[in-house]
Amino acid sequence: MKLWLIALLMLGARLNALTFTATWTTTSTPSPTPTATATFSNGSACPIALTATSIGVADGRGVWDGAYYWNVSTESGKLYQVVSGVTTTVNTYSMAAGSSPTCMTYDGANLWIGSYEGELYEYNRSASLIGSWAVGGPINAILYDGAHVWMGFSSEVARWNASTNAIDLSVTGQSDVAGLSYYTDGGGQEWILAACNGFVSQINATTGAQGWGRNTESPQASITNDGIYAYTSSNAVRKINLSTGGLVTDWNGGNNQIMYDGSRLWTVDSSHNTSITDTNGNLLCSYPNTGRSDVCYAYNYNTVFTVDWQDTLPAGSSMVNHFIVTGGYPTPTPTMTSTKTATPTITVTPTPENSVTVSPTWTQTYLGTRTFTATLTVTPSITLTATPHPQWTATASPTPNFRAPTSSPTWGF
Repeated sequence: MKLWLIALLMLGARLNALTFTATWTTTSTPSPTPTATATFSNGSACPIALTATSIGVADGRGVWDGAYYWNVSTESGKLYQVVSGVTTTVNTYSMAAGSSPTCMTYDGANLWIGSYEGELYEYNRSASLIGSWAVGGPINAILYDGAHVWMGFSSEVARWNASTNAIDLSVTGQSDVAGLSYYTDGGGQEWILAACNGFVSQINATTGAQGWGRNTESPQASITNDGIYAYTSSNAVRKINLSTGGLVTDWNGGNNQIMYDGSRLWTVDSSHNTSITDTNGNLLCSYPNTGRSDVCYAYNYNTVFTVDWQDTLPAGSSMVNHFIVTGGYPTPTPTMTSTKTATPTITVTPTPENSVTVSPTWTQTYLGTRTFTATLTVTPSITLTATPHPQWTATASPTPNFRAPTSSPTWGF
């Protein structure tokens, strides 16, 4: 028999005698990052909505003063004080003759009210007028930043000096300002955010210099922020990076008012819905027929007020809803596709006369959400050196099959 045939037969005998055993360790990383997709509505973990209470035509933007929720009526010139407890009562006050209030803010002592006729009003918490000043065109938005009152007009944002009762800083180049918000960056600089017709402006609260501008392609109705991102409402909710002005994402949502309660976003829309989402737009809770014109957070009472201004209600009627925020919020269930990479260590037991080198690696991919099973196939590269036959060497690549264990990992979020 020829020498090469004898060597081949001997090699086959050596390969058949090999015993393969394998151990491996695995690490896994979700890919992509888990994204919540579950929808919740009125579950037990959602805030409790108390019985709605009738209020006048509260079509303005309200404010919380630490004890009471206040709102106004542009139509009737009324000021409303909502007293909440086991039951909710509403006190109604008439404002100065001819006034058409649109929005209001609170400076820790008094109420500041902007109006359609361009008059700025200051009232105390007993609803008594302290003073009024003509400041120009309609005041569409108003804000107190802890030091100054800011107003949004049709083409500018202005800062009011309460010591001199005059505007001391004006920022032009705006358009139909509908909402104002403020924040302080990591360097201690305060910024004002203005929601305008088709864009959002970042304004230096000290100098009035404009920072970034973000094109939104549609009029913005309201704006809020969490110190890292701004959120605007219009035909969609837009999430904007406060550092760069870059658009992070957007989603369908409330097209009227938006509010951040320190954890979640609340919106009210023209279809009379109040919705609660996380800051990525995942819907957590939804309440029909509860909100349209305003949403306001009573921070020290852990309570949210919404006003549902309904055209179909009798004249002089809106509904104010009082939400008790208890029990936290439901957490969406994540779904994901994961990739698992394994690096094996394989021990080969040959016949005594063989020396063997094995260097396999593999990657296995699992698709699923929580539990998955896979079969693992390993193709090692084996080099045999025959002894005591120094006159020949042989290389072979067998394909032994290993069955991977069933994997049922537990993902923590």
